[in-house]
Amino acid sequence: MLGVLGGFAPEGITDFLSNLIMKAADSENRADVRIIADYKIGGLGEGTLPVGKEQQTYEKLLESARTMERAGADYLVIPCIEAHYYIRRLKSEIGAELIDALDCTGRFLKGNKRRDSTVGVLASSDAINAGIFKEYLSDFRLIYPPKDIQDNLVMEAINNKRGIKTEETIARSRKLLKDAAGYLIYMGAQLLVSGSSEISVVLRQEHVGVCMVDPMKILLDTVLDLIKSEK
Repeated sequence: MLGVLGGFAPEGITDFLSNLIMKAADSENRADVRIIADYKIGGLGEGTLPVGKEQQTYEKLLESARTMERAGADYLVIPCIEAHYYIRRLKSEIGAELIDALDCTGRFLKGNKRRDSTVGVLASSDAINAGIFKEYLSDFRLIYPPKDIQDNLVMEAINNKRGIKTEETIARSRKLLKDAAGYLIYMGAQLLVSGSSEISVVLRQEHVGVCMVDPMKILLDTVLDLIKSEK
């Protein structure tokens, strides 16, 4: 049984679950999987990395993980990149296997891309400042948008009331993120990492001019491969 931890990034978890259900049901790649999700609306309040409240956030994630363990989950996933700040600590306190999207992404890049590649990262400011990507992608040269691009394009797309949060303005959010991606490519990025599950919802490979690596897609493929291998 697969458990999905929620309480944050509603667009991201919805997109992940939708894709998982559709791909698992695909006639060519059919995978039988029972899924449970623990999604407490507003459960994480101010966000996944609220300054000074990281311990409270961690305790809520741990409570959710243990709830799903008790329900019978053998594997757990977190469709939120920021929440991976806590993932190694979570692994040490639970028995179910917690599949790490960024660890899977790091292994994918090491197996498919040159180690000297310049990787542009599109992500929330909190995730960047927490050093999450440096930890997992240390073999690559990472570049991030400069502060004005990060604030006015990336974070505007993620957080603004007219941004990704509202369905009718997806096109606007996509344009902001495409512009930010274009700037990273101008800075020398040879490939891009979509470092936010919310960014993954609106910015796809066809919208950028270089290879775009999506940790949520890699997580999804990893889960499906795992399920099939255990049939």
